[in-house]
Amino acid sequence: MDSLSHYLLNGYGMSFRRSMDPESVDPILIQVKSVKLCKKLDFCKPKIENFVNNYVTAVAKAVEAVFDGILDEKSEANTDAKAPIFQKLKGVLHDVRKILKTANDKVTEEKEAYLWVGVLKKISARFQRKAMTYIIDRIDADKNINEVKKTLSQKLVTNIATVEAKAEKKMCEDYHLCLRGLECTKALNTVLERLISLSDEKMRMFIKAFYEALPETTFYARLSEPTANELQVILNDMAYFESIPTKEILTTVHQTVENRINAVNSDAKVMKGQDIQLVHIILSDMDHIYSRQKGDPFHHFLDFFMEWSKADPITQIGAKMKEALNEIEEVLQDTSEDLILKMSDEVRVFLEITVDP
Repeated sequence: MDSLSHYLLNGYGMSFRRSMDPESVDPILIQVKSVKLCKKLDFCKPKIENFVNNYVTAVAKAVEAVFDGILDEKSEANTDAKAPIFQKLKGVLHDVRKILKTANDKVTEEKEAYLWVGVLKKISARFQRKAMTYIIDRIDADKNINEVKKTLSQKLVTNIATVEAKAEKKMCEDYHLCLRGLECTKALNTVLERLISLSDEKMRMFIKAFYEALPETTFYARLSEPTANELQVILNDMAYFESIPTKEILTTVHQTVENRINAVNSDAKVMKGQDIQLVHIILSDMDHIYSRQKGDPFHHFLDFFMEWSKADPITQIGAKMKEALNEIEEVLQDTSEDLILKMSDEVRVFLEITVDP
């Protein structure tokens, strides 16, 4: 299937294509270069400085594209709508410089790839937060703020995710700064691969356990009420109604997860679809976070899951599911707030474009 939304709701129709290699006359690139983001930072080797400048420029353009049509330029509150991008997002280049300097202070040969992937993600996160603040502060009081914010955040997140994914791949291919742990992606792939081979009863029991454990998580609390409710409806239907093609849905998710593994480890192309792109970037975030963990962080749950999948008669899995989700939340608590907000936005937007009514 081309898109996960095929099995949920119609896909989200916006597309975004920007080059990671802006022309030298680009005023945004000129302004980025003028700041000298990599000045006196050994972390920014000369060869990678152009990559940094081009990445920041591409993210800035991704954000700028969102402003088009969002702001009401006739409104007095939005008279600066045509202002240069860095005038809108005041201080964002200073934030980028700070992100690079912090990484420079921590760098070792062993941690270099991890830190560079983190730099990409933190730059994305800072632009996303600044852009959100800028727009929301300028929405007219008589407009439906929630709807405008929803539209804005969807465009922001999908635009930036596209740029970030391309940059992460380019950084790996051109500079050999790759994050290959893929602990979360591989664990999820293992679960899905086994799950779709099980009986319909066991498969639905697993979904039911996830459905019942999810509302107790802080992630669930971050979702808007309509999105949370719709997600619960879909999980409930997948768990309890035979008319819902649960195996087909899980198979499609499995294909997407498997595609990420192949895309990272080979020249395989990323499957098309904004929802699929978001799955890739969410898993990239999780893999980055879990790359700090020693050993196999999911082996306890996977061992239990494999035994459960073979058990006859069927045993319960609910308690172990709650334990696994709690362990994930503990890891996320040690992650920077910027990255948590970034990933929360990505998950929320993915759900909005696939499950919202």
